Amino acid sequence: MLLTVYCVRRDLSEVTFSLQVDADFELHNFRALCELESGIPAAESQIVYAERPLTDNHRSLASYGLKDGDVVILRQKENADPRPPVQFPNLPRIDFRSIAVPGTSGSRQRQPPGAQQSHSSPGDIASSPQGLDNPALLRDMLLANPHELSLLKERNPPLADALLSGDLEKFSRVLVEQQQDRARREQERIRLFSADPFDLEAQAKIEEDIRQQNIEENMTIAMEEAPESFGQVVMLYINCKVNGHPVKAFVDSAQVQIEGDFLACSFSILEEQPMDMLLGLDMLKRHQCSIDLKKNVLVIGTTGSQTTFLPEGELPECARLAYGAGREDVRPEEIADQELAEALQKSVEDAERQKP
Repeated sequence: MLLTVYCVRRDLSEVTFSLQVDADFELHNFRALCELESGIPAAESQIVYAERPLTDNHRSLASYGLKDGDVVILRQKENADPRPPVQFPNLPRIDFRSIAVPGTSGSRQRQPPGAQQSHSSPGDIASSPQGLDNPALLRDMLLANPHELSLLKERNPPLADALLSGDLEKFSRVLVEQQQDRARREQERIRLFSADPFDLEAQAKIEEDIRQQNIEENMTIAMEEAPESFGQVVMLYINCKVNGHPVKAFVDSAQVQIEGDFLACSFSILEEQPMDMLLGLDMLKRHQCSIDLKKNVLVIGTTGSQTTFLPEGELPECARLAYGAGREDVRPEEIADQELAEALQKSVEDAERQKP
């Protein structure tokens, strides 16, 4: 079931995120997931549902009456008990929002003016607890959740590789490195916003930070509107025989003009390619195109229109079978003259061999 968590931190900053969990998920495991998303330690969290605090950590979420689509409130306690000693005090919590590509849960954050400067000084960040109670438990939870694991592979390959390597020490080291890098960037960001507003260097870095945020927002929109542009497409192959030898043939599209239809497409720029454009399989799938070799047309399923494949005479010279590879720069007249000269030379050689 999908639960929405509305989180209020001690500094009154807010964050909202969604978690996909099972109905029999125990409350203490749910607190651990909330810690990963919100950064609030599980020992300092208070979860409220229907104006009733959830206190028994060993009860399942379903036993509290939670169901798909419900909203719970996560509050950070004002006076939390000291956390017990941990085995790995420097291990960070995972924060998918620190990844360059969009985060895993589509979280939305809002902080009141001045809250960041008054509660997040560089010294406080350096001394704040960043550890996980049990990295082995975190690793097992990720391995047991195929959905989260697939997101991790897509959006944080280094951490996913460390997770799948089976080496707990390597997994912990990558976590530490990523969290330290995030902490450095956060401290630099705070320093810039606290700097002299007339400092040109600080203004340039703030402008770059805003530009990067705009890029990430555009990336998020692109992933939501056109996810097929970011996925891997399985190419089409068929089994066939050539002169009795079995081969696997690659099926791709041809160079076509899509008549009067305007279709949204994504392109990759490649250097030193003879063709002007390649309409790839990802775009063919997106617009439900079908290659009808019987009618020699490309049918666009989303619009119903169709276009005819070009005959060889209308193809670019590099694509014509008559010219062959490596002869793109040779004109047809020159090819004809060369073939005629070769035929005459062969005729002369045959005549000389026939002389007594």
